[in-house]
Amino acid sequence: MIMDEDSWYVVRHTAGVTKFVGSAKRPIPAKDSEIKKIINRAGSQTQRIELDVKVGDKVKITSGPFAEFIGDITEVYPDKSKLRANVSIFGRETPVELEYKQIQKI
Repeated sequence: MIMDEDSWYVVRHTAGVTKFVGSAKRPIPAKDSEIKKIINRAGSQTQRIELDVKVGDKVKITSGPFAEFIGDITEVYPDKSKLRANVSIFGRETPVELEYKQIQKI
């Protein structure tokens, strides 16, 4: 960031940022090694999962609060690698949103 009064004003008035970047007077510059770690971590988390599922398919939920439940897919969001499925909880069909990595096609 090019430090001037305008850019520092924006940082100071963004909720929660001043606690992250340092004191209210001036930010503490991040080290190059810290920036590289952040960039590498962000890059590794953008892996896209491709899954051949469609509305009406049955899936087993493998992780998260609904692990071991079976669901019927009602919507698929391939651009977000997510889907919506109805899961029977306490005898009622309940819609839940799941990531592709949380399910296994039956």
